[in-house]
Amino acid sequence: MEKMIEWGSSVCIFAVIVVLYKIMFPQGNIKKAGEILMILLMLLVMLQPFTHLDIDADTLLSKADWYDSTENTESNTYDTALEQVIRATLAENGIEVEKIQLNTETDTDNYLILTTLKLKTDADADVICTCLKEKLGIPEEIVEIDR
Repeated sequence: MEKMIEWGSSVCIFAVIVVLYKIMFPQGNIKKAGEILMILLMLLVMLQPFTHLDIDADTLLSKADWYDSTENTESNTYDTALEQVIRATLAENGIEVEKIQLNTETDTDNYLILTTLKLKTDADADVICTCLKEKLGIPEEIVEIDR
């Protein structure tokens, strides 16, 4: 934060210097050349924080690592959203679920597919399977119910 304040104040001070320069010098070639010089110096002052970045090659992700991390993020987001939809759908039908465990896989087209669904509940298995199949299209073959 301290460096940002220092950078902001240096930009402001330099801007005041530029304004004073424009006011003090008369029209002519010297003023035009000075303005070009001031613009270049202002760019240097504004880009100063980027010249002091400490970036190690170890801190950067390789492309393969980046793809893996985004795939994991997408998978986790999908699993969380799917779990919320399943929980809400069952709750609408008066079925309380203690725990939901999902397993997903990526198919050949890179789509995430639900492969197994484990539910921990005391509700009737036939009612749960019927509800999941009718409302969400989840086949009962992948549903496991623990009591």
